[in-house]
Amino acid sequence: MNQNPIIPTPNKNPCEPGNFSFHAVHNTRIYKENDPHIDDTHIHPFYEIYVNKSGNVSFLINQTITKLQKGDIIFSSPGTFHHCLYHEFGIHEHFCVWFQVDGNNSMADFLRENLREGFHRLNASRHEELFDLLEELTFLSEQKGQVFEKSVAFFSLLQLLSHSEHNEENHEKPNLPDKFQEMLEYVNHNFTSIHDVKEIAHACHTSTATMNRLFRQYLQLSPHQLLTSRRMSYAERLLQEGYTVTESCFSAGFSDCSHFIAAFKKVYGLTPYQYKKQL
Repeated sequence: MNQNPIIPTPNKNPCEPGNFSFHAVHNTRIYKENDPHIDDTHIHPFYEIYVNKSGNVSFLINQTITKLQKGDIIFSSPGTFHHCLYHEFGIHEHFCVWFQVDGNNSMADFLRENLREGFHRLNASRHEELFDLLEELTFLSEQKGQVFEKSVAFFSLLQLLSHSEHNEENHEKPNLPDKFQEMLEYVNHNFTSIHDVKEIAHACHTSTATMNRLFRQYLQLSPHQLLTSRRMSYAERLLQEGYTVTESCFSAGFSDCSHFIAAFKKVYGLTPYQYKKQL
């Protein structure tokens, strides 16, 4: 009795592994006070996976500051303002993986469903696996070709991180002065309407000198740098949502469009109009 052969139809379960790129670095550096290697702020048009390996540091993201332990992870989306805080200067060892998924809808969906932005922590029993993968990605980043090996390592990392715990409320917060936390909250809630940084000090019943000292001591940023970064991140989100360049500029709290355009291009490498057109 003849039977019709079973013809495989792989297109019934399509995969979309392409349209992504990444770069990984392993950074071991001795940081000193007022070190020029300490970045002012981080806003960029790609995803970032930051993993702490050593160092007394915290991380500011999504208006939340969380103290990091070995193996702790910060995941940030394109356009999100984030910043590392150094509580003690010395050796700070960490990994960073930057990647883009332009046009890769399946990967974007995976990230939305499995990796919430912000703080993540894996069980300590999986730290060795995590660091081995990061070392491999760092090595592969410097190699030409090896596309298959790079894809396997990268997807293995995403799969591992999808099993991490995301609950910032249950984790240790850095010991920050109440007055400083009050000023941070004020900026986060009013950054679109603040006309002068002196308003922050006045609203929180402190002097401008004290405000500047606290920001430098605990955030390694000036109040103006924090304010500009919050506005830039918000303006980029408005552009993505379809607002015009002018609407995004003034809605985010910038008072001058030419200044906004120059600042935006410095961060993203494109003018706001070019960025919006690219979207």
